[in-house]
Amino acid sequence: MREAARRRCRMLDAGEGWVVTLNDRERESNATPTVERLTGGRATSRSMTTVRRLLDRHLDDGGPGTSGVV
Repeated sequence: MREAARRRCRMLDAGEGWVVTLNDRERESNATPTVERLTGGRATSRSMTTVRRLLDRHLDDGGPGTSGVV
């Protein structure tokens, strides 16, 4: 993935409609434009801090994801 290397990010995993990326530099959303360029579509991204906060919120209140699978 030359595009990802050029933008200082790595594609860790992907599936239908999602991708997990890692930026080489903290607080830089280099992966978002990379995903958009590679797919030709729009993309949005969330930091790990946001993902953890959402998981904590939903796991604590009995919401989605309470099956113990994280």
